[in-house]
Amino acid sequence: MNYDIMENLRNLMLNKLIKLELSTNEGIILDKQLHPYEYLQQLTISLQTLNDLFILFDGLLLNLVVLNANICQSNTYKRTSISPCWPRRFMSHLVEFQLKTNANVEMTFDQIRRIVMPLIQLEKLMIDVSKWFSYDQQFVQGNQIEMLINEFMPRLCHFHCSIKTIYNIEMQ
Repeated sequence: MNYDIMENLRNLMLNKLIKLELSTNEGIILDKQLHPYEYLQQLTISLQTLNDLFILFDGLLLNLVVLNANICQSNTYKRTSISPCWPRRFMSHLVEFQLKTNANVEMTFDQIRRIVMPLIQLEKLMIDVSKWFSYDQQFVQGNQIEMLINEFMPRLCHFHCSIKTIYNIEMQ
């Protein structure tokens, strides 16, 4: 079989799925050239970097309701240009989002802000950062996270956040 026939068969099979789990130790790399999937409602996926999560948010899953994402690595280089803000319509059906990171992933408050901006329908959010490497004090300040919830997630009724760090956090 040639490549075009295989690609068409793959797209036919994937386009009909409602629930999907994709997991690898190093995370999956997404490409902005992927076609949107309109039927997928539940996705559990391990992604290589936060860039891949942003690509996922950029119109790839039009009717996603539940997303469980595990980020496996920090962004060590730029693969794609990432939009600083997202059209809210792209993730308008998402009501449950769980974000986990592996032990070597660095996250900042700005990255969390960019992640939650399009999540206006979100009712349940769980963030589990396994090993926080960033010196960004805003990331762990409750009032900053509360501001994000009030500004971008008006329907949120369940929130869980766990941050494990190797640094001494001085809260003032």
